[in-house]
Amino acid sequence: MDYHKIPQNVSTFEGRIVGKFTARQFTYLAIGGIIIFILFSTPINSIYRIILIAITLLWSVFFALISFEGRGTDLWIALFSKAIFYPTLRIWKKSEVPPAFLLPTFKIEHQVKSASWRTKPKEELKKFIASQKMTESLSNLTDEERLFLAKIESFR
Repeated sequence: MDYHKIPQNVSTFEGRIVGKFTARQFTYLAIGGIIIFILFSTPINSIYRIILIAITLLWSVFFALISFEGRGTDLWIALFSKAIFYPTLRIWKKSEVPPAFLLPTFKIEHQVKSASWRTKPKEELKKFIASQKMTESLSNLTDEERLFLAKIESFR
C-alpha cells in the first residue's frame, strides 16, 4: 500500500502545474524568459546584451527555484525589507488631552426617586385595593373556584 502525504494547511499548498514547477515558479521563469527574449532581440552591444541576459537568467532562477528554510526568495526579500524599513521598537507618548472620539458626548444625570410612597397611610392603601376589586361577574365560576376565592378574601 502506497502512502501519500496529505497537506495539513490547504490554503498554502501549491500544486505542481507544469512538470515539477508550481504556478509561482513557472510565472517567475516565464517572466524571466520573456525579458531574456526581449533583451536578445534588442540591437544593443552584444557584450552588454549577454551580461543583461545572464543577470536576468540568474535572478529568475534564483526567485523560482531557490528557497531558504521552506520559504521562497521573494518572501525572504519582502520580510527583509519589512524588517529594515519598519521600526521594531514602539514608543508610546502620552498626550495630556485625550482624542476627541474618546471624550463623552452625553451627560449622565442621576435622579433620586423620592420615598413618598412609603409615607402614605394604610387607609389610602386599603382604598386603592378596594377600588381595584374585580368588576366582572363571578357567575360562571365553579364551586371550587368560589371556595378558593372565599379563602383568599378571609385573609384580609
